[in-house]
Amino acid sequence: MSGFPVGINWSDTTSLNGAFGQRPDVVGSPTKSVPAGRIYNPAAFANPPLYRFGDYGRDPGDIRGPGFASADWALWKEFYFKTPLAKEETTLQVRVETFNLFNRTNRQNPNNTADDRNAGRIFGILTPMRRMQFGLRLAW
Repeated sequence: MSGFPVGINWSDTTSLNGAFGQRPDVVGSPTKSVPAGRIYNPAAFANPPLYRFGDYGRDPGDIRGPGFASADWALWKEFYFKTPLAKEETTLQVRVETFNLFNRTNRQNPNNTADDRNAGRIFGILTPMRRMQFGLRLAW
């Protein structure tokens, strides 16, 4: 699937709009002239004027994080048999389950605080590497 939307925040509260991350003003194109190693251009945002919220939308969708793809597969085989102790049929299930089968690295969304020195950079992964598990299930 395509990447998740990135809602941009501004941490500087000198415009007196609260002590939480607020929306900045847009002063340029966030998707053009993007510096190397970043997803968006943090220079395209500015602190809003005093007592006014920024004009950048809450979730405009023009900035998206990296895409996401994962394949989880499971294979199993069931064996049916009777035992001398149990009159009913006994089932043995053998399972192999794989998560992130193709071992794709899915990265997290970038740092979304535009006035941070690490704005637009990605520092983590969203899904772990390939994992496999094997199982036996006996039902009687």
